[in-house]
Amino acid sequence: MLQIPRTPKDVRLHLSNYLSSGAYSDLEIRCNETRYAVHRIVLCSQVKFFENACNGEFEEAKDRIVDLSHEDPTAVQSMIQFAYTGDYSLDDGTENEMLQHVAVYAFSSEYDFSSLGDLAKEKSKVILEVHWSAPWIPEIVLEIYDSTHSSERGLRDLFVDFVVQHHEAITGMDRDAPFQRALEDVGDFSRDCFSSMSAKHLAAMTEVSSERPGWYFCRRCLNVIRGHCMCAV
Repeated sequence: MLQIPRTPKDVRLHLSNYLSSGAYSDLEIRCNETRYAVHRIVLCSQVKFFENACNGEFEEAKDRIVDLSHEDPTAVQSMIQFAYTGDYSLDDGTENEMLQHVAVYAFSSEYDFSSLGDLAKEKSKVILEVHWSAPWIPEIVLEIYDSTHSSERGLRDLFVDFVVQHHEAITGMDRDAPFQRALEDVGDFSRDCFSSMSAKHLAAMTEVSSERPGWYFCRRCLNVIRGHCMCAV
């Protein structure tokens, strides 16, 4: 199978120099008062939206201007930075940084820029694993569910999987604990967690026989039990 090599780091660095200088720019991206002198070959080759906008009879194709003022400014800046360098940088380890990653992820979903979304998810995961008990977790969960479609599972599943993986610790927490409040405040999040835990439970249980309905063999504790086995959750 043909292996397509990743763009060498020095090539990306070279591209970022053109972004900084604006040399040979043939497209302008506007976001409120900010102007980005970019290059069609870089954006159009990675994002279908820009390819469509820069071709045909669209106004953007004639004016060579794409106005994204309706989008989150941080997401737009991060998208451009990522397109040129393969990475983007934000503030370190704060609630605001996590919210910005959510905004970048939502932007990537809307514009079908999956590699950008994958990076936003990875950066969010790093923060979640360190700050999972931070008081702002419920606000992050709410923002994820408000800004992404139900079929867009990346960040949703990141938080759902965390709850399922640590359900014993979270269940034993006070009701004012961050994830407890998130489960209470965001109904769709609670439903997703319940569905995921139920699927995990069913995957570990096998019905003994049709002659003994309700009796199951648990592949984890190796016991035959009637009904629900707690170790399978």
